Amino acid sequence: MGNVPHLNIYIVLDMDKKKSLFEIHATVLLFGLAGLFGKWLILSPFIIVLGRVFFASITLALLLWFSKQSMKVSPKKNYLNFIFLGLILAVHWVSFFKSIQISTVAIGLLSFATYPVFTTFLEPVYGIIFAFFFLMKFLLSG
Repeated sequence: MGNVPHLNIYIVLDMDKKKSLFEIHATVLLFGLAGLFGKWLILSPFIIVLGRVFFASITLALLLWFSKQSMKVSPKKNYLNFIFLGLILAVHWVSFFKSIQISTVAIGLLSFATYPVFTTFLEPVYGIIFAFFFLMKFLLSG
């Protein structure tokens, strides 16, 4: 009968599907465990987030060191953007863990999972506000 080329494609697709299914289950497990640990720990949400940042920083530093990649950012003004984004992420995680400690893990994870919906509705509003401020900055600076 010989080798059937189209059969190889189905085997590869099946392996990709299994890998993707495993990855999505692992992701759901990790998100759920974050909520459970937030509920079980008797620490303040700020300390929990500080610990997460500490271990994530060490892990990223080791990954960069082993892969011999640089952490330099080309324009220096982008460092301020990274600091701002880091502060937003920190506030997000602190509020996430506080909401889980106040209510239930299910409510906290449900509100966490609906952020794309809120982003979809709020982006046009913030887009208009940011465009207005950038326009005013442009008009007033030149």
